[in-house]
Amino acid sequence: MRLHLPEKYEPLLGTADHLDVVGAVAPWLLPDGWLAETHSAIERLARDEATGSPVTGGATYVAGTSRAVPTVWEAAAWLAGPTPIFAGPHSRLPWELVERHLQPGKMLDPQSAWRYAGAGTEWPTNMLSWAATKGWDRLHALETTRAILDLFTGVPQLEQRRAALAGVFAAILDGDDAELGALHEQGSMDEIRRYWRNDLSDEVYSVLPELAGPLDVVAWAYPAFETLTSLLEGVTGRKAPTTGFLADACLGRSVGVPPMLAAAIGAEAAAEVQQRWNAGRPGFQAELSNTATRAFLARGMQAGELELVRLYMAMGSVLASYVPSLPGVPTTTSPVINPLHHAEDLEELFTVRRGVNPLLAQLATHVVQAPTADDGGARDEHGRPLGLRDGEGGDVVALEVEEVEIGEPLEDLRELIGLGPIKEQVVRLQAEAKAEILRVRAGMPPSERSRHLLFLGNPGTAKTTVARILARIYAQQGLLSRGHLVEVSRGDLIGEFIGQTAPKVRAVVEKALGGVLFIDEAYALVPRDSFRDFGHEAVATLVKLMEDMREDLVVVAAGYPEEMARFVDANPGLASRFPTTLDFADYADDDLWAIFRLVATHAGYTLAWGVELAVRSLIPRVRPRNFGNGRFMRNVFEEATALQAVRIVAMTDPSTSDIRTLLPQDVPARGVVAEVSAPGMYL
Repeated sequence: MRLHLPEKYEPLLGTADHLDVVGAVAPWLLPDGWLAETHSAIERLARDEATGSPVTGGATYVAGTSRAVPTVWEAAAWLAGPTPIFAGPHSRLPWELVERHLQPGKMLDPQSAWRYAGAGTEWPTNMLSWAATKGWDRLHALETTRAILDLFTGVPQLEQRRAALAGVFAAILDGDDAELGALHEQGSMDEIRRYWRNDLSDEVYSVLPELAGPLDVVAWAYPAFETLTSLLEGVTGRKAPTTGFLADACLGRSVGVPPMLAAAIGAEAAAEVQQRWNAGRPGFQAELSNTATRAFLARGMQAGELELVRLYMAMGSVLASYVPSLPGVPTTTSPVINPLHHAEDLEELFTVRRGVNPLLAQLATHVVQAPTADDGGARDEHGRPLGLRDGEGGDVVALEVEEVEIGEPLEDLRELIGLGPIKEQVVRLQAEAKAEILRVRAGMPPSERSRHLLFLGNPGTAKTTVARILARIYAQQGLLSRGHLVEVSRGDLIGEFIGQTAPKVRAVVEKALGGVLFIDEAYALVPRDSFRDFGHEAVATLVKLMEDMREDLVVVAAGYPEEMARFVDANPGLASRFPTTLDFADYADDDLWAIFRLVATHAGYTLAWGVELAVRSLIPRVRPRNFGNGRFMRNVFEEATALQAVRIVAMTDPSTSDIRTLLPQDVPARGVVAEVSAPGMYL
């Protein structure tokens, strides 16, 4: 049963341009021109010479960048929360806004979610601090900071914190408190910081707890997180102790439980965190903790509590960031809660499932027939013929009658990972086939063009899969009668003795009649310097049958590019009978990882945090000749499941999560993966 997103959250899985910060506020559809207008306003602030003291360079910004630019980044990030999670198309919003001022390579890579480590206590007064240090106009620094806050007026995810902070600046710049104005224009930064940390209103600290310090952030987040946990435990039927979460957060950062934690959450709760930390320390694996949290939240979404889950993610992100860092400001976050996993699970749970297993239709019409043998032919247990007689009137050739579900082959082609150029060529072949039918119906003579193909490329690049889809496309158009695929190699075509080869070739071709005959490593039919080899007889027989049966047969010869050139040159008739060549390039790294993830998902596995990095490390930067591509990734997966089997059978009582989860340590080491053939996709 499909889960339905609440209407206000529908942009999360739609195509509309939106901003999302995981938490209490629904995604915001960006008004037309908002991003361009904001960029223009930022550039005006950056060109203001009165701002003073440009950044001298460094690791992040180019030399000469206005001090206003880092303040824009801080406002864009920290107005969203103490440790915000930006998701969706603008997960890099703070970086997007300052991108033109960044050093090369400093822009974040695009991904579905980014978490920002933790707002510092003093971030709203950083520009004022620069002004005080460098001796430029403090009042202008305050006005510039307020102007930067105004950039984000009306952005729902930022508005509550922005308005509270803007009120503080208004009191300083426009209020009647002369002493407050004088403090910021003339006082020391230590005095100013003490004011911001201790003397703002409770209303401000309730919205911007980091201004009071890291302990206040934890004290602010923990009760809400405890309540959210209790509510989700009620709807999921699973326990997820908050003290256990905090212990795992510290273990995930390889730090002890901070002594100051008791001041934030109470001595009793802090003692329980310490106990759980002590118990969990031996053999702790952050991936397992993350997997448990992920499953807990997935159950919450399945129970219809998406809003509670988003709030849990927001508060959990704050605690996982601040608790291990106490009493300091976070610079990194604990891996026990992963926003990328939340984004993936949201998409999985709320995406429409369109596929219908074709087996259901076959079973609905299946009728078991009593065996008969009235024609003397070999039959299966349902009375269906198993063979055809060879072309010489000799023995019956055993054939496996394959019923092909044509379905929507072009849709299946589109769903394959990568293969952009190949997909375009197959669509062109489909168009040519359809046009041929239309021309004949219009009274034009049929084309003499052959439909046989050469597939060139390394193993594991989906040559067989594409050939099978092409067979279904031609059957859908009526150019092939059945649309099945018969895959053969040298051993299926060549006999051991004189007189055996030609009948074997004819038998194989008859088996493929009505579909596609796929000859893998076709060059092996004509090995180098072997003119007495029976392969030449096989090729000669094949050439004749390709011509005789071309109305209801497509032959695809596949193999490595150089060797296939030798194959085509081995017989004068081959080149003209293979007019079309498809070149299958090696997969890119992202495609190979997508293949691994697809294979693992189909097998029912969950991939823990860190598996992707481990798998990607096995992919050679420079592809060696004959690299296995998708086949290589399947072999990596098989090795990983074997290593995982050793690990889980050694456990006393593995849980369902243990059994279904692959961890980074299950991924084999470089050099271990064997290059062996295995049936499946992307071969």
